[in-house]
Amino acid sequence: MKVAYFALGETYNSPHAGFVHTYNIVKSLSRYLDIELFINGQNQKTDIPTTFVSLPSVKLKNPFDYAKNYDKLKKHLKDFDIVHERFHINPIDLLFVGDKKYVLEVNDPAPAIYSGLKGKIYSKIINKKFASADALITQTETLKKILSKFYSGRIYVVANGVDIKFFEKNKCKFDMRKRYGIKKEQIVITFTGSFREWHGVHHVPYISEEIGKEFKNVIFLLVGSGPLFKDIEKNKKGNMILTGSVSYEDIPTILNQSDILIAPFSTEKFSSLEKYGFYWCPVKLFEYMASGKPIVSYDYEEIRKITEGASLLAKPCDLQGLIKNIEKLIINKNLRRRLGNYGKERSKHYGWYERAKDIAEIYREIL
Repeated sequence: MKVAYFALGETYNSPHAGFVHTYNIVKSLSRYLDIELFINGQNQKTDIPTTFVSLPSVKLKNPFDYAKNYDKLKKHLKDFDIVHERFHINPIDLLFVGDKKYVLEVNDPAPAIYSGLKGKIYSKIINKKFASADALITQTETLKKILSKFYSGRIYVVANGVDIKFFEKNKCKFDMRKRYGIKKEQIVITFTGSFREWHGVHHVPYISEEIGKEFKNVIFLLVGSGPLFKDIEKNKKGNMILTGSVSYEDIPTILNQSDILIAPFSTEKFSSLEKYGFYWCPVKLFEYMASGKPIVSYDYEEIRKITEGASLLAKPCDLQGLIKNIEKLIINKNLRRRLGNYGKERSKHYGWYERAKDIAEIYREIL
């Protein structure tokens, strides 16, 4: 069995969860079968078989180069049995499917989230991909239920995961407190992720201000960057530290040396979430658990499935409830330890190799 894993919506070595998922799945699948990653990026040395693809853009520098690359790629894919696409809005992947089996990995309710003129254009691409697919893979049962309204074929659920060995190996690379000037006695409450609305990072200045009124020994560490970074920086409180982007290899150390990890997901500006429910399967929740630290988030079904026993969950959108749960953990060190230890044990069931084994079995079923 030879598999081409297309992730043309991702860029190699990106810090985003999409690449983390892509890289770890392909690397883990290489233990079970012959697989090659096709992805955007500059030619560079990689530890997994990789072909870098240059997608046509609106500003075509040289159309003949794209035609030449297409022909070369088409020939390269001749002996592959399966094309596995990490879904993105671009029909180019379909050019390479031919008579191969086609697995479409869909991690959002794509047919339902676009409207207007964009929706009309995108729906044609989505419908074509769905009609061509031999199976869909998605990350949650909630997503499976949504996608089943638009696709009548086989839909498999494979959750996200975490590289346990990577997090263990890199948990003490440096002194996190020394790097960021945090005092030994201060309790560190950490957020990691993209600075975007759905991550709820825009709520952290308010959360930190409210908690800072009563607890003077607390520091909020925000790790990452994104569209909201400047707004957060402008509203930063005295008990907040913004690190900006950091190397992914630094994440295990930062999480391991923190005391409480927060995921204040925000759904209020996402109509699809209001209609269908919280359908995400956030990679960072698995990373939080692998770090052995307690999690504070909201009680959405999919979050509860992942973190139950390792977290304190407030009612969805109940910001005051989330703040109270953080305060409980600030006060109760034993509770922090108990939730963290449970999460670390729980994370062992979510290794990427286990996820890859599930996907390899799906390939065998459709061949």
